[in-house]
Amino acid sequence: MKFTDIEEASIKFLRNRLEPFTAEDFRKFLKSYKMKLSVEEVEDILYAADWIFSLKGGYFISRAGAFTNQWFSFKPTKEEVEAGAFVPGHRFIPFIDASIFPYQATVVFEERPVPVTSIDISSNLALDLHAYFGEGYDIPYILNDPANSAVSISSVQYGLPSFMTLTAFSLQPFVEKGFQLGDRLLCRVTNWDLSIIEARIVKNTRTGFKMSREDLEREEWYEHFEEALVTRMDRWGPMGSIEDQLSLLFLEEQRTLCTENCGSIEDFLEHTSKIDIVNFGVESRIWKSGETIPYKGPWNEAELKENPIPSIKYMFTDYIIDSYIKDNLFKNGADANVDEITARLLPPNLQMGSFEKKFIMLNLEKRIDIVKNDYNRFNDFPVADLRRKILNLFFTISSLLLDIGYCNCQMEDFPQHELIVLVQIFEHVARYLSQIEESPSAAADEKNDILASLDGMLETYDSVAPPLQAVIKKNKKFEIKLP
Repeated sequence: MKFTDIEEASIKFLRNRLEPFTAEDFRKFLKSYKMKLSVEEVEDILYAADWIFSLKGGYFISRAGAFTNQWFSFKPTKEEVEAGAFVPGHRFIPFIDASIFPYQATVVFEERPVPVTSIDISSNLALDLHAYFGEGYDIPYILNDPANSAVSISSVQYGLPSFMTLTAFSLQPFVEKGFQLGDRLLCRVTNWDLSIIEARIVKNTRTGFKMSREDLEREEWYEHFEEALVTRMDRWGPMGSIEDQLSLLFLEEQRTLCTENCGSIEDFLEHTSKIDIVNFGVESRIWKSGETIPYKGPWNEAELKENPIPSIKYMFTDYIIDSYIKDNLFKNGADANVDEITARLLPPNLQMGSFEKKFIMLNLEKRIDIVKNDYNRFNDFPVADLRRKILNLFFTISSLLLDIGYCNCQMEDFPQHELIVLVQIFEHVARYLSQIEESPSAAADEKNDILASLDGMLETYDSVAPPLQAVIKKNKKFEIKLP
C-alpha cells in the first residue's frame, strides 16, 4: 500500500488501529512508509485528531479500537414500528464516526444489509431521536437529512412542520424473523472506518412483574449507568458536547455497559429522576436533574484561574487572521491596508505590551504577503459579504469577552447563563469563519442557512450582552494573560 502524504497515512492508521498504541508506534508506522517525523510532531497529530483518546502511561486508543464490537441497544418506538422502519438519529452515538450522518451507516442483519428507506414521523419524535446531538444541532441534523431536503433551516425560523420525512432503516427484515413492538435491537460496530453496524433482535420477555435473568441484568445496567454518570460530572464538567460525555463514559465503563444485556440511553433517561438533558447556554448536556451547569466548576477551576476566558484564543488563530486579511483585500483590492486590518484584529480594549504588539504586527505583515499572493477577488465574491457579517459579530463579541476577562471580579459575579451563551456563540461564529476558510464553496451553498443562523446569534447577543455589561461597569479592570 502506498500513501501520498502524511495526512493520508495518519488517517488510515488512526481510523483502523484497534489496539492501544504509543506515539512511538505511530512514528514507526509512518517511518515504514518513508515518512520521518519526530515523536513531538507525531504527538501533535495525535492530540489534534478527533478519533483518538489519550490513555494513561503514554498510550492512545482510536475510537475504532474503543468502540468496535462493543454492544449497545435501543427499542424502536410505536410510531416507527407502525411505519415499518426506524430512524437512526442519535442512537448510534457514541459508537460510530461522529463526522458522518447516522443514516450514512450500514446496518447489517443476518449478514445482509438492511434496506434504507424514508418515513414520515412527528416532529416531536424527530426531535426526541436527535436530542443527543444537543440543542442547536438537533434541527440542522434533521433538516440536512436528504429525505427532508424540501425544508431548509431558514424556513423553520418559527417552528417545525407537524411531520418530517427522514431517512430510516427498514424493520421488515426483523419483522420477518419475529420482531414486534417492545423488542429491542442489540447492535455493535463491526467496522468503525466504514460505519458498519451488526444488529440482532432481543425479544421482550418481561411480562407483568415477572422478570428474566436478562431483565434483571438490564436493570442493574441502568443503575450502574446512573452511578457512573453522577460520579463523573464534577470531574468532567459539561465537556464539549453530549457525544463527548457519552464517549468518555462508554470508554471508561466498557466492561459493565457494553454487554449483551445492556439497556439503552433513551430508556434510562425516561425512567431516571437524577439525570436529564438540561440547557447549557444555547446548547444542552446530560446533567443532574434540576441543577444549572455553571461556567466555572471543579473541572475548569485551575484553567480559569490562569485565563478566565480560554476561548479568547480564537482571536489569533490562523484562519481568523486570514479572514480579516481577505476581508480587507476584497474591500481594497490588491493593496491591503495594514492599519485597517490591525484595527479589526486588535480591538481598542485589548491590553497588550509593546513587545507583544510588535511581534503580532511583524507576523501580520508576513501573513498578508502570503495570503495576497494566492487571493483571487473573483473567486472570493460568493462568500465575501458573508465573511464580513460574521467578522463584524466576531469582533463585537471579542471586545465584550475582553472586557469580561479584564474585569476586576470573579466569573461567578457574572450571570452564568448569559456568560455561557456569549462564549458559545463566539465559538460558533469562529467555526463559521473556519468553514469559509476550509471550504468556501460549501459555505457559499449554505449561505442562506448561515445568514439565518447569524441573525439568530446577533439577536441572542443583544439579549445576553446588557446583563454582562452591567457587571463590568461596577468593577475596575485588571490585566488578563493572553494565550
